[in-house]
Amino acid sequence: MDTQIVTVENIVSGGNYIGSVNGKKVFFPGGIPGETVEISLVESKNDYCTARLVSVINPSPYRVENDCPAGEMCGGCNMRHIETGYQQQLRSSILQNLFLHKGIPVPAYHTVSGNCDGYRCRVQLHTGGLVSRHSNRTVQIHDCPVATPEIRAWLRDTPPQHRPGGKLYLFGDQRVLESGISGVVVASVPEYKQKTHRGKTPGIKPARRYTGTVVSEETLCKVELSIQTPASVLKKQILFDVRGFFQSNLELLEKTLAILYKAAAETPRRRLLDMYCGAGTFSVFLADIFDHITLVEHNRDALAYAEQNLAGKPHSSYGISGETWVKQCAAADTAKNGNFDAAVIDPPRSGMEEAVRKYLADTAIPYIFSISCDPVTHARDCSILVQSGYQLQQLYFLDFYPQTSHIESLAILKKL
Repeated sequence: MDTQIVTVENIVSGGNYIGSVNGKKVFFPGGIPGETVEISLVESKNDYCTARLVSVINPSPYRVENDCPAGEMCGGCNMRHIETGYQQQLRSSILQNLFLHKGIPVPAYHTVSGNCDGYRCRVQLHTGGLVSRHSNRTVQIHDCPVATPEIRAWLRDTPPQHRPGGKLYLFGDQRVLESGISGVVVASVPEYKQKTHRGKTPGIKPARRYTGTVVSEETLCKVELSIQTPASVLKKQILFDVRGFFQSNLELLEKTLAILYKAAAETPRRRLLDMYCGAGTFSVFLADIFDHITLVEHNRDALAYAEQNLAGKPHSSYGISGETWVKQCAAADTAKNGNFDAAVIDPPRSGMEEAVRKYLADTAIPYIFSISCDPVTHARDCSILVQSGYQLQQLYFLDFYPQTSHIESLAILKKL
């Protein structure tokens, strides 16, 4: 086993830490900047190495005990060994540095945070447990400190042997209006045996993921979210299927919605483009201040719920990708209804499609509210918009996932 003593230099996007061995960068989990640690090299590439942490020789003053029973095995909370305030500083510095590295001036920077534990309302289990940090095996859990009290109660009250097999979706929070046992909506996708091939041992694979806009009463979830506006507290109910995507931290979601609502209220407020709209969570609130909303979402399952959530509000919807909408529908849409006054963009981790970035740059929509779950692609997308004449007015670090390296952010851009 090739072990080395290194100093932890920094943290990078994704949660790994950097050291140097013989002039080559080495990446490994579990460190804290400034520590001296012993690592075991796992793989050597041409210009970098990967390793695992063996021991901490000189610990950081920010190192704390990981108090999660499954902390050493579970692959989820990869920053739980760090004091929570310093965790937030590290995540925030990654976001700021990525934007500055792209040459984007950040005139106003904000951190939006909430509870460090008890926040996660959406959990996926595999064969009753969580996937291990070090392998594909399942770690059976009876509790999860970052989960909401409703999810934690379900885990305690439902032994692993009584949990459905396959992929299991749990959604539980005090904001859930309709739910089953322990305030948790539960949905499962069964497993099936993989066919043997040339004598290989059969394995277990998840069944085909949920597709098709067929409403299943057992897996529907309805939440009531509320935000504070200058005039009053605004409450909205949102319906979705727990097998699809929905935000996992409703406290931070409400805070983000309040920021968006305030920013959108300062625009002309006639037409809004909601690109990658999902179940229409943002538009449900913004429909109160815009005359018309255009929804674009390639996942027609999610779009079916967006249609229900925006019932009675002037809107149009397109069940196609952003790229297809730009190429086939955008010109006709604006010719008929006029230009957009603002756009909400919430793409997947890969960021905006190239055609969408070009469309935004060329059409010069006055305001863009860009939301992202990946700081690398967010900085890339915003840099292209800035080069085309937009100014970054506000950058928000949205701390949706404390105890992890996950970073969400909101950029408010204005066309100069």
